[in-house]
Amino acid sequence: LSFAVPVLVSTKMSPAYAMKTVYVTLFISLIDQVVGDIVRQDYLNITDANLSSSSPPSMEQPRTHEDVLVEREKKKRDQLQQIELMRKSAEAKMKREEMKEDDGLVIIKAKYEVSGGDSIDVTVALQFWVINSSLHLPSMSKSSMLGFYDVRHEVVTKLEGGFWQAWQKVLTERFFVRGTGLQSKEHEDMSPIPTLTVRYRYGGKVHEITVYDHEELSLPSPNA
Repeated sequence: LSFAVPVLVSTKMSPAYAMKTVYVTLFISLIDQVVGDIVRQDYLNITDANLSSSSPPSMEQPRTHEDVLVEREKKKRDQLQQIELMRKSAEAKMKREEMKEDDGLVIIKAKYEVSGGDSIDVTVALQFWVINSSLHLPSMSKSSMLGFYDVRHEVVTKLEGGFWQAWQKVLTERFFVRGTGLQSKEHEDMSPIPTLTVRYRYGGKVHEITVYDHEELSLPSPNA
């Protein structure tokens, strides 16, 4: 049992004290509104994040061996078309380089290949990129250049055990592997690295050099 007893402090209030009371009340109201907005927004953000993380990830349609073969054949056709588009200009450059005799750069043979994958002829493509008796390819994958494609073969692993094993694989890759970068590192460690081998003529002599996919290539090279 409790009682509320009103206590009269004063029957009068000075004008100055009244103004202070109004200012303090307004100030407190503003702070309350701002803090309330911040708390509400944080609550909504946390709720949205929880809903997003709790929703099941979408199951992507697994790639079949036939899909990989179709994509690979398309890459081969595109590469051949690019070579044909570069051929006329490459042949004109080769003739100009041959006329220079001692300091002309002529690409005799160039192969881009990988163990367990494809091996493609990129002689025309490299001759096309020769400028003023020199060739420079930056330290990046050559697969994205004109006249090239990714010669590695994609391995399609069949998921054994049905739906739940597939679901577990997606969850593991989504929330554990991707966040730590282990998947990409494993891929880099286990995948064979493509190489580019170039036989060329410069200064009246034939040279040959091989570089890994992401290595820089400069011709004529003192290492050949």
